[in-house]
Amino acid sequence: MQTINFRKNFKVFGLTLLLVVGTLSTSLHPFTVSANSLEDNVPKNLELELQKEYKNNEGENVYDYEMNADSENPLDVEIVEKEDTVEVTTFLNGEETSKTTKYKNSGKMVTISNNEVTESNVSDYVTTESSKKTDDNLDENNDMNLISPNYYVDPGGGSDLLNSNYNSGIGEYGYLYGEITSTTYGNTHNIEFDTGTKVSVIVGALFGLVTSSLGVGIIVSALGSAILGDSITELIDGSAYARFREYSLRGYSQGELGIVTEQTDVDAEITNHNRENSTTEWIDLRTTGDSRSWDQLCNAAAYNVYIANY
Repeated sequence: MQTINFRKNFKVFGLTLLLVVGTLSTSLHPFTVSANSLEDNVPKNLELELQKEYKNNEGENVYDYEMNADSENPLDVEIVEKEDTVEVTTFLNGEETSKTTKYKNSGKMVTISNNEVTESNVSDYVTTESSKKTDDNLDENNDMNLISPNYYVDPGGGSDLLNSNYNSGIGEYGYLYGEITSTTYGNTHNIEFDTGTKVSVIVGALFGLVTSSLGVGIIVSALGSAILGDSITELIDGSAYARFREYSLRGYSQGELGIVTEQTDVDAEITNHNRENSTTEWIDLRTTGDSRSWDQLCNAAAYNVYIANY
């Protein structure tokens, strides 16, 4: 009768089992997917947010943007505005993915991505129509968000109340009156980018087109699309034009004039034809002239009158 060494055989069986499991584990490992890699393969809304603005050692304006800043791996966008060109570079996880150089005078754009060079022109994506809008297209009084215009009357003559604010430092209210003295409109830009277009190309083409350089992030976000990596996954089809409204402003407190100033409010109408039924929205871009907010102007008027009578 043959004697079976169960202990010895068990060790051999256990070793074999470990080798099999180890082999399976190794072979299955490449199929393991992390949460971050899953997120990287999901298209995200095209939202461009300004993070920092500064001048580099050459005195050139640099704008650092993040696309989808709240995601695990946002796309970083660096814009360097030179005398004759605008350079837009995108980075994903700290690595450069594409770089587009736009030549201001000609509109020519050169894009380098994955060691491939592609040439295009702003006119490939944007066509421009001269503005046909005039002041007659807008009822200014309905657009100024006046505060009880039938009750508050400018002590200095005729203008409506635009804003009021309490200056807690001196315990007095300031009142801001004014009117729009001029409204002008920029050219209308019809914009279209095909699926797969690099973000650096989109930002390069639109940079400084509608209005100042700082408006590019707002406009890109308003046009709407989705991105995967550094390219869009949905067609961009829209239009944009800027509106410039000049305000003549006067601030009062305790019935006395405290401040006289002027502002130009710049906003843009963005139409997205790619969404169902098309959508249009007005977005604020910047304020030139006296850049203080209306609350700040009310506070300044109250303070100036207070100091004058102190």
